[in-house]
Amino acid sequence: VKVPTTFMFLTSHTKLVDVDEAYRITRSFTTMSGQMFDALRFHSFLASSLPDQNPSDIHREALMRGVELGLKVGIVRAGLMVRFMHILMHTSPEERFSFLEGIIIASDIQAIQNGYPFMRKRLVILGDRFRSEAYRLALDTFFAPSVDTICLEESSLERATLHGALSIVERHLKLASAPPHSPSSTVHS
Repeated sequence: VKVPTTFMFLTSHTKLVDVDEAYRITRSFTTMSGQMFDALRFHSFLASSLPDQNPSDIHREALMRGVELGLKVGIVRAGLMVRFMHILMHTSPEERFSFLEGIIIASDIQAIQNGYPFMRKRLVILGDRFRSEAYRLALDTFFAPSVDTICLEESSLERATLHGALSIVERHLKLASAPPHSPSSTVHS
């Protein structure tokens, strides 16, 4: 992947990691959107309005309506619509799933707008196929249409995590085996 790039990791958290031209991590930003989605999906009264299994495809229109309403009224109010869609509108569980994902994405968009200093011109999204594509569609429409967004396959997230962990261990071992510096060698005049 070319740098500079902003990486977006979609797991139980949404994490943005900025990597500069020298492959250095310059900043990161995290939300708990994955946990919020699961809490609403499995541990709220919305559970009976949502499918038991993750859908294989995004219902694009429902996703975009969810993002739009989430940006307008926030997650707490927009979340109620999932139930209304079930009882009053007779939508499918898959539509409601996409709508809820849109509400969560809207919350992330607001957090990013208010707390992340900038988005690079290249964004690489790593996560499961459904969420990655949902985030790509929503970000392209509501947040950063000029950003070149790439979604990597699901296995890339595991490989990236493993590679990062190994790099940290490698660096730690190098630092641990380096000769200690004398106090005089670290003082600058």
